[in-house]
Amino acid sequence: MAIGDTRKFVSALLVPSFEVLEEWAKDKDIDTSDRQAFVNHHLVYELLEKEVAKTMEKFSRYEQIKKFAVLPNEWTIESGETTPKLSVKRKVVLKNYEKEIGKIYAE
Repeated sequence: MAIGDTRKFVSALLVPSFEVLEEWAKDKDIDTSDRQAFVNHHLVYELLEKEVAKTMEKFSRYEQIKKFAVLPNEWTIESGETTPKLSVKRKVVLKNYEKEIGKIYAE
């Protein structure tokens, strides 16, 4: 989910496909048992940083994601972060991840 309204730059909260990411991590001998430690692993961050940079190539500089946070949990209907149609409830996500968003913009 991109964040940038009334901010100095665009950032994002990333929820990776854990099934795919964990498969990739097996080849790198990265422990996936602790999701928080897993998403904070430097190789995971580097992989996602490359993917974000590749995706942002087609965007203007001011539209590009400059920083991001990788979240350890998927957004679900049960957590209230998505609708039954699986649309993201932006207000709920922004409230639930205030701390992570604050860290992005504090640096």
